[in-house]
Amino acid sequence: MTLAFGPAVRQPALQGHQEISGLWFPNHWFDPSTKAQRLFKSWQPGCVAWRFPQGDLLKFAAPMAVDCQRLLGWPLIEQHQCLSTAFLSTDEAILLPAADVRVIEGAQVLGLRFDQAEHLDPSSWLSMQDLAFHDTVDCRPAAATPEPLATPVIRDVRDVLRGKVPPASAGQQAFLKSLLQRQDATGQASTATAGRKPALPASERRFGFLPWLLAVPLFVVVMTVAMAVLMAALSATVPSSDTPSAPFDWGRVLAWLATVAVVIFLLRLRKAPAQWTAAEAPQVSDIKKAPSPPDSISARKSWLKPQAWRQWLARLAVTAQVSKLLGRRQGAYVRRMLDMFENGQLEEALRHAIPLGRAEETLGQSFGSPSARSNLNLQPGQRASVAIHLGEDLDSYLRKLYRKSFETLDRQGRIDEAVFVLAELLQARGEALDYLEKHKRFAQAAELALAWDQPADVIVRLHCLANDWRRALAVARRDQAFANAVLQLEKKWPQAADQLRLEWAQTLAAQGDWLLAIEVIWPLKSQHGLATQWLACAEASGGELGAKALVQRAILLPQTLDAWASRLADLRHDPKLHLERTAMVDALLATKSTAPALNALARAVTPAILADRAQGRAVQSGTDLKRLIAMTADPYFQADMPKGAMPALTLTPLSQRQGTLPCALPDRAGLAMTDAVPLSDDRYLLALGEAGLLVVDAHGRHLARYEVPAYELVRGATGQVVLALAPRQDRWRVTRIDLVQRTVLGLGQVEFDHCAKEFDGIAWTLLHGSLLRVLDTQKNLQEVLWQVSDLPGRGCALSAAGQLEQVLLQDANGALVLWRYARSPRRLLARDVVVEEPTQNVQVRTLHEAGGFLDLGIQHTSTEQEQLFYKLRGRTFPVEVKLPAGATRVIFGAAGSGWLVLGVHDQTDITWLMLVENEIAVRAMSRWPLAAQPRVRIVGAKILIHDQQGRLLCLNTATATYKTFSLA
Repeated sequence: MTLAFGPAVRQPALQGHQEISGLWFPNHWFDPSTKAQRLFKSWQPGCVAWRFPQGDLLKFAAPMAVDCQRLLGWPLIEQHQCLSTAFLSTDEAILLPAADVRVIEGAQVLGLRFDQAEHLDPSSWLSMQDLAFHDTVDCRPAAATPEPLATPVIRDVRDVLRGKVPPASAGQQAFLKSLLQRQDATGQASTATAGRKPALPASERRFGFLPWLLAVPLFVVVMTVAMAVLMAALSATVPSSDTPSAPFDWGRVLAWLATVAVVIFLLRLRKAPAQWTAAEAPQVSDIKKAPSPPDSISARKSWLKPQAWRQWLARLAVTAQVSKLLGRRQGAYVRRMLDMFENGQLEEALRHAIPLGRAEETLGQSFGSPSARSNLNLQPGQRASVAIHLGEDLDSYLRKLYRKSFETLDRQGRIDEAVFVLAELLQARGEALDYLEKHKRFAQAAELALAWDQPADVIVRLHCLANDWRRALAVARRDQAFANAVLQLEKKWPQAADQLRLEWAQTLAAQGDWLLAIEVIWPLKSQHGLATQWLACAEASGGELGAKALVQRAILLPQTLDAWASRLADLRHDPKLHLERTAMVDALLATKSTAPALNALARAVTPAILADRAQGRAVQSGTDLKRLIAMTADPYFQADMPKGAMPALTLTPLSQRQGTLPCALPDRAGLAMTDAVPLSDDRYLLALGEAGLLVVDAHGRHLARYEVPAYELVRGATGQVVLALAPRQDRWRVTRIDLVQRTVLGLGQVEFDHCAKEFDGIAWTLLHGSLLRVLDTQKNLQEVLWQVSDLPGRGCALSAAGQLEQVLLQDANGALVLWRYARSPRRLLARDVVVEEPTQNVQVRTLHEAGGFLDLGIQHTSTEQEQLFYKLRGRTFPVEVKLPAGATRVIFGAAGSGWLVLGVHDQTDITWLMLVENEIAVRAMSRWPLAAQPRVRIVGAKILIHDQQGRLLCLNTATATYKTFSLA
């Protein structure tokens, strides 16, 4: 190293954009750690580094132009056969000693030589040779268990009513236990007494105690007369005597007869049954049903207290009926209960009151004596219970008594007890919710509505009023209940209606239904900016959605339509855009608006759509085309149209085509497709495993790529949203893809055995063990919209399509049970035990999306030939096809939209057969190599077949045409 002091340098620093050859990092500017970091950040391939006592130097492989103000070190330029931190004139360089590097600082020059420096190897700084390795610890938080939001929570209604309903007596629970025990005992005894004569129905014994009160004196009179006649007859037959006879003692006879009558009556009374089986429960058809309570409480009339003697007689008749039906002990209980109601002891009366249930909602007649309930609990769930059938008179009397008690409690302002009477005693749950809503008890009403499984729109409305938006939205998404709830809120609660409308629109946008989302949100003037953004997003996506969005723009923002003149010109003149034109015409014909801008769109697209029809590319009917021509409002154009009817369409769907359509196989390519779904505009979304997702056109050209792992695809109902699934050990990684906005959202991982291959854009159904769940996929997988957590068995299969979901379970005994659910609203439709039928020749059994099973097999015919058959809904269909030589196995491809795709394979190939359901003729067929593992999917009118050798075939059943391409 040489230190030379020459003349002062006139320009000691480099400034602006220069072509530099390296960087200098002085020690008195940077500490060792900072020098290392800056050198690493500045490193490029081919660089060389040295360490001098004064600092570190980095030399580039070739000079590069940079801005000197943005560098991490001092710039070095190559000048006079050395590196320098400043420009040196020739006169200045001559006076300096020879050096490899010249560092100018303070207008003085420091000369450095490479042979006196240490060569640096920055890669050694990254070596892990001296580091100690330890086992890693997973510090990530455990995956949260999905939380059910819309599942009814069965709670003690005392909590719902804020504990204002007092507890009931301890004897009520003993009474309930006695009811169930006696019901079981009577159920067992009923078999032994099945041959006895049945008791008379209640309607034939309705007078109760009163007939006996009338029968006793009548019986005494009849017996007295009979004894008198008998004594007179005996006196006439006795011979006369000289001894005078004693007078006849009528008082003794009457006393004897009265004693006999009382004894007979007491014996009859003692034989009254101790249980409630003395009378059969009246059938539903025999009962004159009282009118259901009104939906809302109307203005009350003046209340008149009944006369005491009439009330006493009514109670006597009722209790006599009870004694006849139930026995003395049960009758005494009812009498005490009625005394409490009529004496104004409402709190005790409510604790002892008997609920009036509906016969069709119970397990049947109860057996046992009532007792007081332990608490005044509303039962918040749909639970099975026993019923007390006391006859029409008693039921009517109790109903009037309960109604009068409700009115008394209402006048006194005892809202909680009044709700208890409505909901628990009268079973008027709808009226109870209206009563709570009237008194602005929204939180209580919402909780009870969810627990009682009321209509979805009612649950949503009440939760909105209770400000529980999270649960309200969960129910609305689960059952698609936004529209009705918004209508219910608009008049009385406009702010809540506007907020729910905004949430509805955002849900539709998340589902990919952009145009409907814009239509829903447009009434909110404050949200016109968001609606405009959504409209621009839909237009930017192009294709059919973009064409329909132009119609929406013409309705909502007609003044901005001129900006899309070039797009309209393309739609008018480009023959390749026939699908977009068809979509625009469909939107024009479907709108009810009369906006003048729609006429301009009709004039722009009508000539081209008529040309498409002439070439067989348009599918509108002649009537629709006449409506479109009238929409142009162009008299000259209409005058040029030929008179008469439009020529008929020549398109023939595959289901009406004669013969079998052979579908040729494309050549193999390099990329393996694990799944595929069709999109609009003849585009396809392809899953490539760990290589991600591809959007391609009808020729296989790449349009977009998403770098997320995808092995299975779950298609949204609108085709604008999909879920990409990738297996990760015992879980699945789930990614949400928005194809319009081209956004990717990782939802996390979830564990399941079976999943639905379609969803509405939000709700996705999963089956894991005995747990059936519907998850909200808008943001993550942590919210459960609906679930059944205690299925009686392990799930074997899941089918979800349209409005039907089917779950096949295997219970502990090995029996198979098929559960069917409606998807909107979520309801159990049926549970059927699967009866195992003879499975001779049946090789495949699978769930059919429309309900039931589909069985496939190959059987031997009488001519010693093998024939393919399928069995659907109890009918067997022999397929009219000649099986390939050596075909011994049949596999299931897909079912949907009225089509079946069945596969028959030999040792090397699979032949796919396309059939219309409930028919035997094959409409199309295609042969694929077995080693390529081809898969089939049906979406609407399109049947897709793809394999792991990059081939895809799309058969359009509506036009009887197909397209193929290979993905390279």
